[in-house]
Amino acid sequence: MTPAEKKEKMERLHEINFVESPESIKPWEDEVARELAAKNIATREKLRMIAAIPREELGEKDAVMKDILDARQAMCK
Repeated sequence: MTPAEKKEKMERLHEINFVESPESIKPWEDEVARELAAKNIATREKLRMIAAIPREELGEKDAVMKDILDARQAMCK
């Protein structure tokens, strides 16, 4: 590779391309984005519910998640 080719390659590697999204489609109007947002909200609500309920009252699957949440909380302290 010649020095000129190397310089050209390095210039291309450092180019920044700005892409403009279409004005007609907003991210929050996309059907997939709305479904994902609803799923994320439901997941966060489920985690809040698990964190609030005592471990003895939870099922097996939720109890494991409760242990994970408690371990995370203990690490943050």
